[in-house]
Amino acid sequence: TQLKTGHVGLNKHLHRIKVANSPKCAKCKTYDESVEHFLLHCKAYKQERIVMKRKIKGGTKDIGKLLGNQRNAKAVVDYVIETGRL
Repeated sequence: TQLKTGHVGLNKHLHRIKVANSPKCAKCKTYDESVEHFLLHCKAYKQERIVMKRKIKGGTKDIGKLLGNQRNAKAVVDYVIETGRL
């Protein structure tokens, strides 16, 4: 649920609530660290993302479908654990 709402310990949200100094990604420092960036785009997590996409049988580029599908939940949770970010 927190990943769906964006109210999670990533810098974009933490900056909005004045906990982080910057919304930029903690790893790549290039883009705002949103849920979409963390799950689908950050180059720092490329290997973990490849594994997640295999578990989802090809993956998805649509954040809504990724988080809205119960079948994907375990793959997303495994990804989050493997990155160590949250």
